[in-house]
Amino acid sequence: MSILQRFLEIERQYRPPTNPVLTGDRELSADDDIGAIREEAAQSEAVQAARRRREFIAQQEADRQAAALRAQEEAAAAQALQDAEAAAAREAEAARIAAQNAANEAEARRLAQEAERLRLEQLRLQNLANNQPPPPPPGQQIIIPGDPVEDFDGLTFAKENYSWLGDELITKFIDEFNTNGGDEQEAIRSVRTTQAYKDKFPGIFREDGVTIRSESPTPELDYIKRREDYSNLLQDYNLNPDFFEGQIETLFMNDVSPRTFEDRLSTAYNALFNQFDAVKQYYVNNYPNVFPSTEDITDETIFASFISEDLSEEIIQQRVDVSQIGGAFAEQDFAISSEQATRLVSAGLTGTGAQQLAARAETQLPRLQRLARRFTGREDIFGLSEFIESEVFGSGVADQIRDRLEAEAQTAFTREGGAAVTAAGVTGLEEV
Repeated sequence: MSILQRFLEIERQYRPPTNPVLTGDRELSADDDIGAIREEAAQSEAVQAARRRREFIAQQEADRQAAALRAQEEAAAAQALQDAEAAAAREAEAARIAAQNAANEAEARRLAQEAERLRLEQLRLQNLANNQPPPPPPGQQIIIPGDPVEDFDGLTFAKENYSWLGDELITKFIDEFNTNGGDEQEAIRSVRTTQAYKDKFPGIFREDGVTIRSESPTPELDYIKRREDYSNLLQDYNLNPDFFEGQIETLFMNDVSPRTFEDRLSTAYNALFNQFDAVKQYYVNNYPNVFPSTEDITDETIFASFISEDLSEEIIQQRVDVSQIGGAFAEQDFAISSEQATRLVSAGLTGTGAQQLAARAETQLPRLQRLARRFTGREDIFGLSEFIESEVFGSGVADQIRDRLEAEAQTAFTREGGAAVTAAGVTGLEEV
């Protein structure tokens, strides 16, 4: 019999005592049947005892089930931990195998490159051996009078006539020279098709990747000369040419002559020369993470920032204009963002125009802010940004605010008894 069935049976048997003596409704009297009362009391106590035993057994069963459930949860947690550790071990092993495979692949590539180098060296030696004159036949040799013929040294010839190629390309030149029977022009044409040549002379080819930009007999010498000219021009401004490798290649690709490049540098530097201090402050205001203070910025740093990404004339001029505008406002203790300066450049404002605009802001903006505070209770509704908008662009919200402030000021002077100023400001003047 299950615990539930036993519980139901005990509940069916249990009846509360009905005798008034047992329930406490009256006292025992001589007329009462003592035997019946005792029998009913015994039955009630038996039923109650059985009920207590049932509750005790039920509690034991509940405790056993709870213990079993905890054991299952602990076993599941232990299994999950074991599975996680096994998964981590598998991932670690997979990572180790992947690293080993990568190392093996790198070693295999290195060995393949070394094997290829040895093959080419063997081929070169064979070519040198094939070009040696045959040994003289046995027997008496006939000596022909005259000047002795010097042995041709291909390596010396290449180094004297093609020294600008460098050791790697000279080796390629010698291999091709010995293979084609001593054709110098064919050898140099073959060298120009290699990736090593393109890496040594980036930008020397036109867009088709085949035609060389220079039409002289020695385009490589022209390339080296022009590169030296670019580097010398950068060094004239105390700039390290090594930091401008990508830009120099761009100059080649765009066929920019050294004279044109010199003009661009001169124009940018002269435009900045009188405003270096203001531009430095502009950089500190807009790029504090890069330039914490003006002491961290040199004139060369400012100038290099203008040509570090793009050496085209339009980009350099735009950067000069942006910084001139920012510097002009900085001279009047105004700070504008790079986005605002760029927008003013797009609107056609020049450095001189920015100086004039900043001067007007210095004299007019305080008065307009006093008007705003007087008529609206706050002056932040018309700041430098609103002044610039109304002066340069006009026909906007800022221009409307300025017109209404001026109108209220005029009314305040002419209205009898003064302006009707309330806690909320002058009637009719609302913030827009």
